[in-house]
Order: sequence, then structure tokens, then C-alpha cells
Amino acid sequence: MVQGLLEEAPAGGSRGLPPPPSGPSFGSQQYGQEGLSNKDLEIISLKLDSLKTILEAINERIARLEKMAEEGSSSSGSSRW
Repeated sequence: MVQGLLEEAPAGGSRGLPPPPSGPSFGSQQYGQEGLSNKDLEIISLKLDSLKTILEAINERIARLEKMAEEGSSSSGSSRW
């Protein structure tokens, strides 16, 4: 009786599907147990700095647009949004 229960797949079960991967998969295939080299860390750091600069520029542009929208709506009385 126990074997019959184990052989039956529940509705929406995972019969025939591969098991989910275990553990973190980011970087494990590329770097293995060697870890990141100084050059790799430097490249990552430079890319993060670049992203930070881009986000700061976007935030400044949004702030200017919000300021223009507030000034426009307060002076003209009609909303342009």
C-alpha cells in the first residue's frame, strides 16, 4: 500500500521534471572554487560606479522635471500631466 502511494504523482506534481538546482548558481560555474581575482573585482567595481553615476544623473533629471511640473502647475493652474 505504501508503494502505491509513493508511485502516484499528486496533481501538478513534479513527476518527470528534473530536480531544482541546489545552492547558489551565480558564478559557481565560471569561477569554481578559485574565487574572484583582483582584476575581476576591479571590473565589477568600475561597472558599479558607472551604474551609480547613471542613476544619479537620472535622479537629477527627474528632480528637474518634477520641479518644472510643480512650477508649471502652480503658475498656470492647469496640469500638464
